[in-house]
Parts: sequence; structure tokens; C-alpha cells
Amino acid sequence: MPPVLAFAAVIVALARRWQVRCGPLATGESLVLVAALALGALGLLAALLAVAGIFSGPSFSFTAIALAVLVWPWGQRAPRRPPARSWPRAVAVVVLLAGAAALRWPPIPADLGGRDQGTYVLRARHTLRTGRTDHTDPVLARAGAEASLRPGPGDILGLFHADRSPARVGRYEGSYRPGFYLGRRDAGEVVPQFLHLHPSLLALFGLVFGPWSMGLVAPLAGVLSVLALWALGERLWPRAAWSWLAAGLLALSPIAVWTARTPLTESLTGLLVLAAALAVARGLGPDEPRPSGASDSTLRARDAAALGQELTAALLLGLAGFVRGNLWLSAPAALAVLWLRPEPGLRRMSAPTLLFGLLLASLALHAATTYPYLHDEFKRQLGPLAALSLAGVVIVGLVALAIYLVLDVALDRARGHVRRLPLVLAGLAGLAGLAWLALRAPGPPWSRLDPVGPLLGAPLLLAAGLGLVAFARLRPPPTATSAWLLAIATLPVTALALYAQRNLPQVGLYYYGRYLVPELLPAACLLAALALSRVHTFLSERTGLGRHARWVSLALGLGLLGAQALPYARAPATRLQEFAGADRMIDDLAAEIPERAVVLAGGEGWHHIHVFSQLGGALAFGHGRTVLPYRDREAAYAVLHELLVAGPAASGDDPPPVYLLLGEASHPLRLPGQEAPLALVDDLLPPPFVARPVAFAELYFHRLTPVDDRIPDRVTRSDLRVGLLEVTVDPARRAAVRSWRIDNGRAEGPDHITLSSYYLPDGQVCLDAEHPTILDLPPGAGPGSLVLVAHPGADTPAWQLVVDGVRVPLDAPGPGPKRARDTLGPIPFASQPRRIELWGSERAGPDPICPHGGLAELRLLGPDRGPDDRSGGAWSRTYAPPDELGHRVTPARFAGGRALSRLRPGLDPARELDGPSLVVRAGDPLTFPVEHVPKTTSVTLAATLRAARLSPAGRVRVLADGVTLVELDPPDSLDGVWHAPPTEVTLPGPAPRLRVEVVDPERPDAHVALRDLVLVPPPG
Repeated sequence: MPPVLAFAAVIVALARRWQVRCGPLATGESLVLVAALALGALGLLAALLAVAGIFSGPSFSFTAIALAVLVWPWGQRAPRRPPARSWPRAVAVVVLLAGAAALRWPPIPADLGGRDQGTYVLRARHTLRTGRTDHTDPVLARAGAEASLRPGPGDILGLFHADRSPARVGRYEGSYRPGFYLGRRDAGEVVPQFLHLHPSLLALFGLVFGPWSMGLVAPLAGVLSVLALWALGERLWPRAAWSWLAAGLLALSPIAVWTARTPLTESLTGLLVLAAALAVARGLGPDEPRPSGASDSTLRARDAAALGQELTAALLLGLAGFVRGNLWLSAPAALAVLWLRPEPGLRRMSAPTLLFGLLLASLALHAATTYPYLHDEFKRQLGPLAALSLAGVVIVGLVALAIYLVLDVALDRARGHVRRLPLVLAGLAGLAGLAWLALRAPGPPWSRLDPVGPLLGAPLLLAAGLGLVAFARLRPPPTATSAWLLAIATLPVTALALYAQRNLPQVGLYYYGRYLVPELLPAACLLAALALSRVHTFLSERTGLGRHARWVSLALGLGLLGAQALPYARAPATRLQEFAGADRMIDDLAAEIPERAVVLAGGEGWHHIHVFSQLGGALAFGHGRTVLPYRDREAAYAVLHELLVAGPAASGDDPPPVYLLLGEASHPLRLPGQEAPLALVDDLLPPPFVARPVAFAELYFHRLTPVDDRIPDRVTRSDLRVGLLEVTVDPARRAAVRSWRIDNGRAEGPDHITLSSYYLPDGQVCLDAEHPTILDLPPGAGPGSLVLVAHPGADTPAWQLVVDGVRVPLDAPGPGPKRARDTLGPIPFASQPRRIELWGSERAGPDPICPHGGLAELRLLGPDRGPDDRSGGAWSRTYAPPDELGHRVTPARFAGGRALSRLRPGLDPARELDGPSLVVRAGDPLTFPVEHVPKTTSVTLAATLRAARLSPAGRVRVLADGVTLVELDPPDSLDGVWHAPPTEVTLPGPAPRLRVEVVDPERPDAHVALRDLVLVPPPG
């Protein structure tokens, strides 16, 4: 059966059951409740199938039909109820929903990965393609299986840092990419972030209606939330128009609109919570006693209807617990209020038990399948409780359930004491607000409540504050419906308390304002409507303005609505469709990469993190390509050698296709006399590898400029340029590789190497922490590179290397753990070194033979070279939004070029850093390692500075082997980016050592922050 028919069968079964049990379908509340139940149930079904690894068209169709059969009210007929139609009201509702839908269209795509919305979409595409939530990286898994057998696989494992400290044991070992964790790195086990229902629902829409429809889920939930709030208002104020005000405020709210256009969880969560409130609000009515003369069947029908409303609310809230984890933290307060319900026996406990069981099942499911996320979130919110395991979750949940049941019996005298609860909840909300104000600070860390002012606006906040006072004065009757509504009212109060914490690194809007949408924004809309209703009552009954009260209330209501609508008129850009067009570039690049290929994504230049995290993530999880990070040139060489040379030689298999996806080496250059900017891609590789250009892509996209203090009203144009290169082994370049195997205390290779080692157990060359292993090399020419290969598992970052009397740093400067690896280098040189001295790590490792590390191989490589034909049939495309917003896009030209930045191993490890820049002070020049330059004449040199503090006489010089190439005169005071004019220079040799120095005779503390130094060889 086609999935679309199974999807429809579940909806039809739910609708029929609702019609039989609850009433006509042609009402707003019926449509909302059936839709919310369908979305939640189908999303949970898809999530369970994906967790089991069997999500597919046939499996969904079978289980959905089974669910429809279970739900269908067999043998039951809907009672005849006279239709209650009000065509003007129906037309008004349609207009309201059409307006809400128009504001929430078109959806904002998130295919370019990054942030939470990108993770949800990529998870959905991964589930749609594989049928699973988890993932196994085949290259990591194979490397983990072979890492202890030979050198090389450890270089692939070292691309991902594994933290095996006691705090991480049994939890996770590290980050894989944004939105995904490494459960066990050596097994390639990848665990997704976040809860399962929302991305599984996106995948289900993709399965049923096509991948294009994934973007419909959030707008649909947003529009249904408006309808749910209107229907809830109709129950709260059955003979007044305040429901229209509350729904209109939610429909117009800029943050609600943005969130509903973005594939985030907040819109779906808000729908489920509002639908739960609506389900129990259907029981609102006069507080009538049980009629004494009524028949038993009438009483049973009445009780069954009330129980059904409570069970529906519990089911919807429980489903919300599969979407966002906030419900787990908010549940204790809600369940505590439910103790006060006055019903006897089974009915009192059935709905709370269902809610508790669903939340516990959600917690257990995600503890078993997304534990890293739960661990981090609980650690942030609850501290020591983060150490709960799956078994611990189940035990704690069962103990909590037992305590709940015992206290339910013990608190029998408190039944029905709900009249003062509004005052208590309002007081707690006020205390949470005061705590937020008391903790408020002008900078980070930020609170999730900090955006409340600019996003909700002063009029809505003032009205909601007055509504909170009016809410505190309510005295609800002691009914089950009142208790349930007050229990749901604890959710925004709990959210206020949780969000008052200051633990956000930034608070850019709209992104960090989305937390207000599920609970606090609907509550504010309802409180504002309540406030206006009280104002109307006051004017009507206690003043002489009774005749004008309606017009005053209408004016106030329109003022509130106008304040929410004003941003659209004042700054239409706030409805910008961000990231439009990125999917076309992703699809075109994926079409050039075979399915079994391995891609190294990143580079050393600008946007290298975005290339791996976002573009690489889209290729990996959206299109099923294996994408590894390009950390630096040395790591890339080691991985290429393992994938294309050592791995196939050890296994006898053909090597996989291997590609480099490199971000631009530096900011595009503006050369004199050329309109098109020049984008650089570093296509130089050491032998025996050669890069063949496949594609060059340039992406422009628009996004709202993040701000902290107002609704975003400006647009930022961002750009991303990448080059896709296929890497192969060039037989002609194999001669540029000389290799010596270190075995039996000797170096076996093309020439004689004298090797002296302090420690030679069993013929192996083991290193020592106090005595060097020395290798004397025969004379040779340069330039070239040196590569040292260690025994598997050696602590190579702790080794010390001296080449011809000069100590060589092995890692780039900067914080964070050093990359574990088997291969050191390539370390470039201008002339072949004659003596190598090597010390092992001071800390003994697990290897019983060579505890401080051992040397397995030495290689001497020729210089880095680029492709013979840099065009090579590669295509070059520019992707830009259809609306250029008055700024014309000039497509860039792509060329080969190399940028030297802080990512260069061989720099002084103690070099001062300023973010991504290297700080160069007067009297402390910055010296880069040797660089291979294919051509020495007509080389274009450029530099990028991020900061400067100089006197008018201060200059920045760039030298090569002591020869001044250019003298730069940057601004004396610089706090942004400054691009030095490109200058054509002649280098003193094919392997120069570049140096940057600050010369300022008037200011001893003169300094600059160097982002990169760019070398562009001449064409041809």
C-alpha cells in the first residue's frame, strides 16, 4: 500500500473515533485535536520505526494500517447531533488561518546544515534514506578495526578527538559534527543529537509526500497553533470576542512567524501543549453536582466523556515529551497540581499515570539512543543527576511513580483545593521574573528571557502583566477541569524559572528567541486577552463609560494587534526567506561525488569550519557521502596516503574515489583592472598525489542580521566558495617519494641511513624520553618534505623533533587537544636535512615493547605541486538568490593559491593568538615554516589584518629568507578587517621561509593581528 494511503487511513480513523466519541468534526477544536493527535501519533510511530532501523514505505504502511485498525471505533455509531453552524464565524476563522498561513509562507530551508534546524533536516534526510536514526561511519569503523595492526588507520581516527576520561565512560567519546556525537569512535558509532519525534515526522512527510514537503511541518503546526488558541479562547470566553484577540496576537507575532517558517521543534511543541489545554477545556461549564435522578448510563457517559478529555490531554502532553525535553523538567509541578483533582478512584489516577508513563518512556527511549545529548542537557540543568544511565532512568522513574501514588493517597484531604492556585502560580511567575531581572547583566552568559522585550513588545508585555494580576484574582471551582488547566498553566511558570538561568553564549534574534514560543508566548496572548476583558468589564460596570466600553476595548485590542503587525510594515525584510538557493549547490556538488567516495572537507582558509560542518554535513547525511574533516595539510596527506596507498596495499582492495572539498584559501582578492574577484583554492599536494579540479561553486545567500536588542530588520549577504577536487595517485610523481622502512634496527630503503637508537628491543626502533633516536641521512637536493611514521598507538603529539639542530613544532598554536596520529608531517624543507633527532613521549603508553613510542618508517617527498591543467574540464557556477536586493552579484574567478594562517604546524606553539589571527608585535616577528612555491616570479602577495595598533610611522613588512618583499601601511587603529592591496613580487627561491614583522620607531607596543598571508602563483 502506498504510504500516503496509510497516512490518510490513520487520520480518517482518528477523525471517525473523534466523531463517535466526542462530537462533530466541522468545528475548530475538533480539527485541531484530531490534527494534533495525528501529527503526534504518526511522528511517534515514525520515530519508533527509525530507532528500530526499519523506517521505510512498507514498514510504515503496515504499522500505520495496524494503528488505524486499532483506533477505528468498530461497531460504534456517532450519535445524531444537530449541526451548529455559524457561517460568518466560519468565514472569520478561515480568514484568520489564511492570514496566519500567508505570514508563515514560504518556509525557510535548512539544507545547509548548521544549528538546530539544520540538524533536524539532515536527521530527517538521513532517516528517509537509510531508515535509521543512528549512523555508522564506514571509514572510521574500518580504521578502528585496523588501528592496532599497522600505522595509518590511526591518522583517520585522529581526525576526531576521543575523550576517554572517567566522566565520559559509557556516555560518549566526542563530537562528530554539529548535531551528532561519537558514541564509540573506533567503531564508527554515530549517535544523533536531540529527540526523535520531530525529525522523524519530517522524514515521514518526506516519505509520504516527497522530500520537498519536509518544510511544511513547522508552518502547519504554526497555523494549527493559532486555531488551537482561538478554540481555547472560545472555551474560556464563550460569549465574548477575546479569543480572536489572543489568536490574532499569536498569528501576528514576529517570533511565532519566524519559528513556524523554520524546521524547529517549538511550533510542534506549542501545538501539542495548546491542544492538551483545549482537550480539558472542553469540560468547562457550570459547576453542577452529579444529578441524583440521572440514570446509570447517563452518569457513565458523563464520566467517560470527562475521562476521555483527561486522557486526551495526557496523551498530547506525553507526545510533547517526545519532541522537547522541557516537559520532563516541567512535569513534577504539573503532576503535583493534579493531586488536587476531586475525582475518586481510577479516574483520578488514570490520566496522570498515562502522562507519567509516556514521559518516562520518552526519557528511557532517548537515554538509550541519544544519551550524549541528555547527558549534556541534564548536566547543564541538573548537575550531578546527569550521570543517570538507562537503567537508572527506569529505576528512578518507577520509584518516583511509587512515591506519587503514595502521596496521592496521603493527600486525600487536599482534594479540590484549587481556588488559591492562580494566586500561587502568579506569585511564582512573578518571583521567576524578579530572579531574571536580578541576574540580568549586559553581556554573556545570556538568559533565554533576555529577548522577551524586543520580541513580544512593550504593549503585549504590559497587557500580559495586567492579565497576570487578573489571573491571580481568579477563584476557579474545585473541578477536574480546573485542576487540569491549572496543571497545564504550571508549564509557562516552570519555563520562566528555567529560562531565567544565564547559560547562553549569545542571544542573537530570532534564533535564541524561539524558546519563548511553545509556552510563554501563548500564555502572554491569553493573559493579554484576559486583561482586556477585565478592562472592558470595569469600564462597563464601574464607570460612566459603559456606552463606550466596547469602542475603547476595540481600540485597545487593535492597538495590541497593531503593535505586533508593525514590524512587517516598518521592516518587511523581517520575513526574508533566509538561505534560499543553497539546496541547488548541494545537489550539484553531490551529483559529482560517487556514492562510495570519501570526501575531506574543510581546508585551512576562510570558512573551513562551515565547509565541513554545514556543507559537509549536508553531503554526509543529506546525500549519504562519507565526509571526513580536512584539519590541515599534514592530516590531509596522512589520510590520503591511508585511503589511496597504504590501505589498498594492505587489503588488496581497490582504493575508493577520494575528493577534497576545500573552502576558499582567503578572502577574494580584488586585482587591479579586473572586475571579478579572485577566489583561491589551495590545490597543491605532496607527491605522489595530484588534484584534478571537478567543480568550483560560489554561493550567495541572504540572512537576517543577528541583533540582541530589537526585531531583526536588516539583511546580511553571506557567501561561501568551495572547490571540489578529485585526488589520485600520479604514477609520474611516485619517483618523488623515497621511503625507508625501520625494521630490525635498520632503515631499509633506496639509500643508506645511519640509525642510532638508545633502545632497540626485539629489533624495533623504540624512542626514549631522555635519549634521542638519531637518523643521519645521505646528501640530497631540495626542496621537499619529511614524513615520519610511528608505530600504532604512539603518543606522537608528545614527541620532540629536532632537524639539523632546529626544533620543529609538531602542532599549530592554539587551545584544545592535539591531534593523535601515526604520521608526522609532511614537514617542508628547502634543502634535504642531514640529521634527525627524535625523542619519545615522557608518559609511558600501553605498548609493552615501545612504551614511549617507536619509529616505523621515514619518507622524503618532493615539493608540493598543483594540477597540470587547473581548468581540467571543471565547471564553475555562482548560486545567488533571485532577488539581489539592489546589490548586484559579480561571479568570482577561481584560481590556485595558498594562504598561511594560524592553522600551520611548525609555528611557534607559544605564539599569541587573537581568535583566528596571529598577533605580531614590534620586536617579535612571526616566522612561517618553509613553503613550496611552484613559480618564484610574478607571485601575487596579499595579507589580511584583523586588528592594528600603530603610530603613523608604523609599518608591516613581509620578508622571504631575509629579503623584504613588501612594506604595508595599514590603518593606525584597526578593529575590523583590512585587506592589503595585492602586490606582485619575486621570491628568492622555490621554498622560501616567510616572515612578518612590525616596525614602529614611535610606539614600542605596536602590534597587528594577521589573519592570513596569501601567495598566488602566476597562471600557466
